[in-house]
Amino acid sequence: MTDSAASAKTAPRRRRRMAPEDRRELILDAAARIVVEEGVSAANMDRVAREAEVSKPLVYNYFDNRANLLGTLLVREYPAFQGTPVRRRANESFEDIIRRTTLDFIDRFLAKGILIQRLLNEPSVAADVLKKQAKGREATVKFFGELMEEEFDVPSGTGGLTAELCMGITRSAAQMLLRDESDHDRIVDMTVQMIVGAAEKLGRSG
Repeated sequence: MTDSAASAKTAPRRRRRMAPEDRRELILDAAARIVVEEGVSAANMDRVAREAEVSKPLVYNYFDNRANLLGTLLVREYPAFQGTPVRRRANESFEDIIRRTTLDFIDRFLAKGILIQRLLNEPSVAADVLKKQAKGREATVKFFGELMEEEFDVPSGTGGLTAELCMGITRSAAQMLLRDESDHDRIVDMTVQMIVGAAEKLGRSG
């Protein structure tokens, strides 16, 4: 082996210089992995620095404290979890829209559910996002409540309550699939049938 080859082999590898925004995202990505794999309590500044392979002072250079770090992570991740406001597409039946929105919610929940749920359970970081979540939920309940009242003549006011209960069914389905995705299609079909059946039944009884 030549002297130059030996020198190249033993010389410390230089870390690629990253833009500040890229370094910030790297730290947030590391925090996200820790929260998903080990829980929120494990995501302290020391642990995040080790996971991101940066110094602890560098983490503090971007985030004042742990709450600021986790709060920033939640704000970054929540829009993808929340999705976009629900709209009815042209020629879409009630069952079609329930199936589409159920699949969409389950996909988002499987991708981000553990991370978002754990961060939302941390009072010091969740306050602002919880307000957005409540506002988004209110809009979704209103949309599906009015849709049920229009499609099945569900009594006025009952549609919103039914929609909120049905949202709980969808979340339970997503949580089941988070534990085991093997029955994905069956769980989705059952969820859609329960929601459509509830709306039809309430419409007839009303």
